[in-house]
Amino acid sequence: MYLKIIAQYQENYGYHDGKEAWKDKGGDDFIYKPKNYDYFYEDKEMDKKIAERYLQSISNDACRYLLVDCEREYMGDVIDVSEECDKIYETLVKERSQNKINSHA
Repeated sequence: MYLKIIAQYQENYGYHDGKEAWKDKGGDDFIYKPKNYDYFYEDKEMDKKIAERYLQSISNDACRYLLVDCEREYMGDVIDVSEECDKIYETLVKERSQNKINSHA
């Protein structure tokens, strides 16, 4: 099980003038995989406290993350396949490029 933290990213356009002018700039999701399984017996209020404290720790006067939601997800391990998929993507782009060249010949 994981805690998925859904956050709104904002930048302070007034930062350099000593003012606050926050603008939404997208969002990010963060995954917390607890090492201590006692966590899973905690209530949802603990989820929110963890999420808010984490987002606060990575925020500053120039940019910040605001908590949109946090939810527990019951799934197996997350396996990062980025490296392999990047190679597949590069191969597919190359193949597509070759097909375009061949189709114009």
